[in-house]
Order: sequence, then C-alpha cells, then structure tokens
Amino acid sequence: TSAFFPDWSPTEMKLVYCTDKHQISSNGRRPQHLAVYDYQTRKISKLTQGDVFDLNPDFSNDGKWIVYSSDEGSPEVFNLWKISVDGLQKEQLTNNLNLNPATTGNIALGRPSWSPDDQFIYFSVYRQKSQNGIYRISLQNKTLEEVITSRWMDICPVASPDHSKLAFISKRSGNNQIWIYNLITGKYSQITGEENDHISTDWGKLEWIGGNTLLFGEYSFESKNDAI
Repeated sequence: TSAFFPDWSPTEMKLVYCTDKHQISSNGRRPQHLAVYDYQTRKISKLTQGDVFDLNPDFSNDGKWIVYSSDEGSPEVFNLWKISVDGLQKEQLTNNLNLNPATTGNIALGRPSWSPDDQFIYFSVYRQKSQNGIYRISLQNKTLEEVITSRWMDICPVASPDHSKLAFISKRSGNNQIWIYNLITGKYSQITGEENDHISTDWGKLEWIGGNTLLFGEYSFESKNDAI
C-alpha cells in the first residue's frame, strides 16, 4: 500500500522503491522491503523479505545492482547492502559504523549513491552526539574512506559525472541547502540559499543532469501555516 524512495534504472524501464503493507510483525516491528516495477510489463518483483527495514535504494550506473540501507541481521542497527536487480545476489558492504541504535536508516546513512564508474558508493553518517561526515566505500576491497568530516548534518552526497565534485545537502549555513565539495581542490561552495527556500531531505535526493546541473526538490514557506 505504500511506495516511496523511488529510483529509476539508468539502463532499463525499471523503478526500484521501498514498500510496506502496514503489517505489524510478532515482535511489534513493521517490515519494509524493496521492490522493482517493470514499466513495460507492468509487473512488480519483490527483492527483499523478512522482518527487516530496507531503505533508500539506488541503481548502479550499469543497472545491474542496487545499493540500500538495511538493519538485516542487527535490528535497528543499519548498514549498507547491495543486491542484484534480479534479487539473486546480495552482499553486506559495511559493518561497525558506530551508529546509534534506533536511528532509522534514511537518517543514519542518508541516501547512498554510486560513483560514475560504479567503483565507490558515497553515503552520509549521522551519529547524533558524535562525529558526522560523508564517506565512500570501495567495492573492490571494502575500504572505507572519510571524505568530509563535519559537525553539521551533511547528507545525500552524489558525485558529478566526471567525479571531480560532490554535491550534498547541509545545514552548515542555517537551514538545508545544497553545497558542492571539490574533490580535487578541497574547496566548498554553497549553490542554493534563498531566504525561504528549504531543500527537501526526507523524501528527496540530488541527481546530476550533466556536469553543471543538479536536479533536486525544495519547498518554500509563504506564511507560518502554509508551505509549497
């Protein structure tokens, strides 16, 4: 009955998303899984199952894999996983990220994204009372590298097509705005910032459209009670 966190495949007319049926398990949890919708056949294939929370799926650029966050194996402790688009192969990518228990995956690990060559996955870490940051993990050797260390909530990192810049959402200027981190020079720049504009973070994502354009969602406060 619910469908959210969608992402289109770059290579096929397929959409991956999170879904739940508002069912309560025996231990009081509400499972949430991944599914793929084939736009051409109009068929839905469920990729994951069990008493777990699976969140924030993102297709690899070759369309063969999907990265997502999940508390499989450790309830309420989230890690990154990847699964093949047919659901036949699955692998846990991270472990021991020192996340706070009960910090839901869409907040704790943000929306993970693939590097242009599919060799790295970028993601944010939010630990509430300790060090936050943006990381990337190598899919070749599982090496974890901290890209940005921050005392703010920096989330939704995504690399530019030439892998020279990293766009992300941050509150470092007071409210959620889009920032660019140059991976070569190490310099930061804020590229949004109208007074009443706020970048959507709960359900939104960032996406590069070419080398100099970003697709994103935002909302504006026109009054204390109205929002667009």
